[in-house]
Amino acid sequence: MANQVVCQEASHSCSWYTASGPQLNAQPARAVIASRKDEFTIIPILVGALSESKEQEFGRLFSKYLVDPSNLFVVSSDFCHWDQRFCYSYYDESKGEIYRSIEHLDKMGISIREQLDPISFSNYLKKYCNTICGKHPIGMLLNAITELQKNGMNMSFSFF
Repeated sequence: MANQVVCQEASHSCSWYTASGPQLNAQPARAVIASRKDEFTIIPILVGALSESKEQEFGRLFSKYLVDPSNLFVVSSDFCHWDQRFCYSYYDESKGEIYRSIEHLDKMGISIREQLDPISFSNYLKKYCNTICGKHPIGMLLNAITELQKNGMNMSFSFF
């Protein structure tokens, strides 16, 4: 089978991230929850269910790779999986319709992740039992960042 390049239009540009290519390119990243097209070698690391202590341990191990500017970490997540088939149907009626309650949960999780505090993220998961896909790799990443911060590195994390 010949190599194929598949392109998909950026349907969400201008909604939660800029549509400006130069602006996107000016924002350096060491880790991304999503992906960007470029030439690189992918080294997949599959992460299953981990305890908090294992997230901390792997975070410490990966921190030395995260600090290297030639490395890019891609953590994939589509946030909350809400439905009976995922055994998760948390609903806060005060938020309005179900999708608003789910949106509120996801925005809460995003806000906590932007704080770069793995303990707060873990507490959020425990409190709401949110079925965030990729929660353990996210926990590892937050712990790697925490390890780098202990050594004086200033990092930030934001969603656009």
